[in-house]
Amino acid sequence: LVLVRRTTVPLERLIDGTRRLARRDWSARVDVAARDEFGELASSFNDMASRIERQVQALHVQSDIDHEILSGLDPSRVLGQVMARLQALAPTARVGLLLAAEGDGAWQRAAAPGMPAGAVALDPDLLRRVERGATTLRGAEALLACGLLGPPGQPSEPGSAEFDPVMVFPARAQGRTRALLLLAGPGLVDADVLQELEDLSDRLAVMLVATERERELRRRAVHDSLTGLVNRSGLIEALDRRLALPGEAGFVLAFIDLDGFKTVNDTRGHPVGDALLCKVAALLRALAPADALIARPGGDEFVLLLPGDRAAADGLASKLGRRLLEPLLVDGQTLRIGASIGLVRCPDDGHERINLMRRADLAMYAAKASGRGRHAWFEPALDERVAERAWLQAELPGALRRGELCLHYQPRVVAGSGRLASVEALLRWTHPLRGMIPPARFVPLAEETGHIVALGSWVMDTACHQLRRWRAAGVPVPRMAVNVSALQLAVPGFADEVLSVLRRHGLQPRELEIELTESLFAGDADEVTSRLAPLRDAGVQVALDDFGTGFSSLSSLYRLPVDVLKIDRSFVTDLGQRASADGVARSIVALARALGKHVVAEGVETEAQHQHLLALGCDELQGYLFSRPLSADALEAKLGCRTLEPPLPA
Repeated sequence: LVLVRRTTVPLERLIDGTRRLARRDWSARVDVAARDEFGELASSFNDMASRIERQVQALHVQSDIDHEILSGLDPSRVLGQVMARLQALAPTARVGLLLAAEGDGAWQRAAAPGMPAGAVALDPDLLRRVERGATTLRGAEALLACGLLGPPGQPSEPGSAEFDPVMVFPARAQGRTRALLLLAGPGLVDADVLQELEDLSDRLAVMLVATERERELRRRAVHDSLTGLVNRSGLIEALDRRLALPGEAGFVLAFIDLDGFKTVNDTRGHPVGDALLCKVAALLRALAPADALIARPGGDEFVLLLPGDRAAADGLASKLGRRLLEPLLVDGQTLRIGASIGLVRCPDDGHERINLMRRADLAMYAAKASGRGRHAWFEPALDERVAERAWLQAELPGALRRGELCLHYQPRVVAGSGRLASVEALLRWTHPLRGMIPPARFVPLAEETGHIVALGSWVMDTACHQLRRWRAAGVPVPRMAVNVSALQLAVPGFADEVLSVLRRHGLQPRELEIELTESLFAGDADEVTSRLAPLRDAGVQVALDDFGTGFSSLSSLYRLPVDVLKIDRSFVTDLGQRASADGVARSIVALARALGKHVVAEGVETEAQHQHLLALGCDELQGYLFSRPLSADALEAKLGCRTLEPPLPA
C-alpha cells in the first residue's frame, strides 16, 4: 500500500497539473517533494509551466502594445505596461524607463511606483555605449546609470542596488535611440528573459515612433502649414473644449480680416502675400496676451480666442486695428493694408460654437462696411439683417415669375426750361405680404447672386416696350435711360441683345441711354470699352452714373466711352451748405465741358439746389423737385403739361 501510494499520489498531481495547463491555467504547478523520478518530472513540469506562463504574459503585453498602436494609442498606458512587465521579470530589481526627448531636449524618466516622472541628464559617453545594444554596466558606469533611476528607497550601503550591475536595453527605431530600459540588481535574468526584454524594447520603439508620427499628423491636422498657427479644425476643437468646461467664465472671439490682402496678392504675387501672412501672424503673437489662442482658419482671416474681459478685448482690437494700418516691411517691400475685426463674447452673444463664429463673422463684415482699421461688436440687429437677406434671397428668384416686379419712371428735365429731356427706368418690387421693397435692399443682392442678368434683360425689354407705347400714344418722351450692371455687360452678346430689343420695338438706338457706374471701369477699362463699342457705334448714349464716388482718374476719363456724366446726389445735397460741395460740383461741370460730355445733376430736391445748378451750367436736372419716380400711367398724366417746372415757393 505504501508503494502504491508513493506511485499514485505524485502521478495524480502530475496529471492534474497537466490538465490545468491544458485548460490554459498558466499558473499550474505540481508539488512533489520526492527525490525520485516523480520529483524530477514535477520539477521539469514546473519549469516548463513557468516558461509558458512567462511567454504568455509576454505575448499579452506585446499584444496590448500592438493594440494601442493600432487603435487609440495611449502612450502613458503603454509605458505603464512596460514598467509593470519589467518589474514582473525582475521582482527584486530597481527598474526604470528613460524616453528620448525631441531635438536636444533632456531625457525624461517615466513614472514608477513611488517615483514621479522627471527630466534627467544623460551622459553622452554613456549613451553612445549603451545604444549599440543590450549592455551590462558595472562599477562607476553602473553607479551613473543607477542614478538615473532616482534615489533608492533605502539608505545607500555596500551591497545595495546602487553598487549592483545595471542592465540597459536600448529601444531603437529609424536609426535613433528612442528609449532605454534599465534594471539594477544582481543575477537578474536568464536567456529567455533577455530575449523577452529585446522583444519588449523593439515593441516600445515601434510604439514611440507611432506616437511621434501620430503627434506630427495631429499637429499638421490642427495647425496651418504656412504660419504655424492653429487652423480651422484646431480652432473648432479648442472652442468645443472651452465650451464644454463646467462653470465657463466666458471668453471673447475676435475675427480679423485683412482689408488690402487681395491687392497685395494680385500686384506683388503670392510669395509676397504668404510672407505678409507670416508677418501678421508674428504681429498677433507679439500683441495678443500669453493665454490667447491664435488661429488662421484660411485665406487672409485670423481668429483670436481671448479671455472674457470685454474691455481688454476692445482695447486689443483697437491696438491691432491701428497697428495693421501702419506700413509693414515684407521682403524689403513696404506694404499698407488694414484689418476689419468683429468680436463676440460668450455667453453674452451665444453659447454654441456655430452661432458664436457666425456672429463674429457678421460683426467683422459690419466693421468692414464702416471702413478700414475698425472693429465692431456683434449686435442683435446684425442677425435681423441676415434673416432679411435670407428671405430676400429665397423670394427674389420668383418675384419676376409672379409678376411682382414693375418699372417706375423718373423724368430728367432740361435745365432752365423744364422741358422733358428723358426718363430713367427704375425697378420696383411690390411683395404681396411685405409691400414695397426698396431697390437698395434687393438690387445689390441680385448682383451678388447673379439674378441681375435676368432682371436686367426684363427691365431693358419692358422699358423699350413702354417707350414704344408712349410713341404710339404721342406722349413726348425723347429718350429712355436704363441702368446696366457689370454682370450684364460681361455676358457675351450683350450689345447684340440690346440692339435686337430696340429693333423688336421699333426704336432708334439714339432713343436709348444706358447708365453704368464708375466702378465698372476700375478693372479692365479696355474690355468694357470694347463691349460698349457696338452700342455707341449704333448711336446708343452711355452715361456714367454717380460720378465722383468711383475710381475714374483724369488720365483715363477722357478715354472712357461715355457721353453723359451724372453728378452724384451726395454732392448735390450739400450745395449752398458746404463750400467743398460747391467746389466739387463746379469742377465736375468744368471737367465735363472740357471733355465734351453732357452733364446731369441728380437728387435735386430744393429750389436752392436748383438755382446753384443753373448757375453752374448743368445741362439736365433730375430729382424730387421736378417729379418722384412714377408708374407709366401716372407719368403719362403728369406729362400732359409738356413741361416739368419746379413748383413756386410758398
